[in-house]
Amino acid sequence: MGEVPADLAGTAAGVFKMSSMVGGALGVAVLSAITRGRTTAEAADAFAASGLSPEQIDRAHQALVNSSSFEQAIASLPAGLADVVTHAAVAAFTRGLAVTMVVLAVLVLVVCGLVALLWPRHARAATPTTTSTSAPDTR
Repeated sequence: MGEVPADLAGTAAGVFKMSSMVGGALGVAVLSAITRGRTTAEAADAFAASGLSPEQIDRAHQALVNSSSFEQAIASLPAGLADVVTHAAVAAFTRGLAVTMVVLAVLVLVVCGLVALLWPRHARAATPTTTSTSAPDTR
C-alpha cells in the first residue's frame, strides 16, 4: 500500500479488503470440502471396522443423510446401533479433521517457501548521511 499513489489509496484499500475476503471464503470452502471428503471416507471405514452388517451400515447412513441434525439421526437408531454409530462418527470426524490440518500445514509451509523465494528484494540505496563535526568556516 505504501507504493500506491495517494489518489488511488482508497481503491487499493478496497481491492486489498475484497481480495482478503474472497481468499478467506475460498480457503474455508476448500478446507471444509477436504474435511467433509475425508470424514465421509473415514466414516465408511469406521462403520465397516465396527462390525456392523451391511444392512446396519445402510440404516446408519440413511439416518445420518436424512436428518437435519446428528442428534436426530442417532435418536432414530436402536440403542446399540446408536452407540456404535456415535463412536464411529466421532472417530471419523476426528481423523478427517486431522488430515485436513496436516494438509493445511503442508500448504502453509509451501506458500511460505514460495513467498520467501519469490518476494522481491529491494536493494535499499545506501544514502550516506553526512554529519559535519567540524566547526563552520568563518573566514
